[in-house]
Amino acid sequence: GNKKLPEAKLGEGLRMHSGQPILDTLKEADRKALITKYYEIGCIDTQIIPDPRLTDQPGVVDLLYKIEEGNPYVLGELIIRGNERTKDKVLRREAAFAGLLPGELLNLNRIEAYKNRLNTLGYFVNAPEQGKAIEIKIVDRRPADKPYGDNVTLDPNDVSLTRMQGPESPIVLPA
Repeated sequence: GNKKLPEAKLGEGLRMHSGQPILDTLKEADRKALITKYYEIGCIDTQIIPDPRLTDQPGVVDLLYKIEEGNPYVLGELIIRGNERTKDKVLRREAAFAGLLPGELLNLNRIEAYKNRLNTLGYFVNAPEQGKAIEIKIVDRRPADKPYGDNVTLDPNDVSLTRMQGPESPIVLPA
């Protein structure tokens, strides 16, 4: 089911190879490695299911990975809600350091890196017993060619179309 990534690229770094026994830990590690490669190209809905198939030879199994790639997504806008611990620009800076920038491919690996960066700041709850932990959600999914919505053109000179938040904040489109 792979169309967006060639087999050679998908095979790089896999732990299980021909002639080895099938171990669930290695199979799961390879599945995660394959998903990571799809996350890097913005395909956040990719599903990969290992499918062991019996062969004519006793004790030999072919392991096939069924791949449903999904479409690539681009980060349209980073919306921060519920922050009372630090300045908005600190959160946006950490997002930028993690590689989460509007207009770039939406890479779930980078979202995890962003969450880790926020946790290491020491401003937010890290353990469930301390309260509600940081929650990062992907909302308002749109195709990659329309990450900011339909029929909207950004014109900073037209105040009716855009509203400026501040010098370090992005342009926010009206709902």
